[in-house]
Amino acid sequence: MNAREEFGGFLRAARARTAPATVSGLRSSGADPRQRRVKGLRREEVAQLAGVSFDYYTRLEQGRVGHVSDAVLRGVADALRLDEAERRYLRDLTEGPRRRAGTSPSRRERVRPTIRHLVDAFSDVSVMVTGRGMDVLAVNKLAAEIFFDPAAAPAAERNLAVWTFLDPAARQRYVEWQRIAQGMVHGLRLQAAGNPGDARVAEVIATLRERSADFRVMWAKPGAFECTLARMVMRHPAVGEFRLDCEAFPVPGDAVQKMNVHSAPAGSPADGKLAELRGLLV
Repeated sequence: MNAREEFGGFLRAARARTAPATVSGLRSSGADPRQRRVKGLRREEVAQLAGVSFDYYTRLEQGRVGHVSDAVLRGVADALRLDEAERRYLRDLTEGPRRRAGTSPSRRERVRPTIRHLVDAFSDVSVMVTGRGMDVLAVNKLAAEIFFDPAAAPAAERNLAVWTFLDPAARQRYVEWQRIAQGMVHGLRLQAAGNPGDARVAEVIATLRERSADFRVMWAKPGAFECTLARMVMRHPAVGEFRLDCEAFPVPGDAVQKMNVHSAPAGSPADGKLAELRGLLV
């Protein structure tokens, strides 16, 4: 699927999920809303809200438009009630072909020594730094115990998405594996659109498409989502299930790297489980 096809597919999916009742400014056709044959908005309704012609919007969904102006992108994004990550995703898809010439080699990424020292300094919470293609660049001992230890994996498999989809242990650790895995697909899609020439991102996606049927199904569903705050339920063989809060912080000075901090409220049952796990590391 090329960028134009992906752009059109995402518009169709976003239109289908947008309930007319939640959108103000639509001209009423006078028909009974219960008799609508289209799930979500109609093309002509999106065109009306975005301030473009029906024919032009139809060509957008069909991937038959080359350059799309910022004004049109804003109008369509407003009509479809897209969040900031989805707006950036659409913009990256339209700009990607113009930036594709500057491809980057599939070199191994590193974190700065100061970031690694900071990761190791955290002891009460789980900390993991991810980079291009969701490569795992640094973890503290607690993160390695809760998720996986990248130092014990082959270099090409020190990757959070690869572990999630290809290692059976991940399906045991993530209680809500389906939701977490779909979020990683969305994250990879954002990286691919924002860095169309990045060989490492392309390599990870190609590996997962080849080796994981679940990934192929999820990748075929249009969607983009940047997870900066989430909750996840984990399962560990030594302590059972516990809920973690996850915050993803951008690493200063790097456009892609994120420091993912997993914690639990003080005094909560999950905090007690983390204490048990820390005891195993002594």
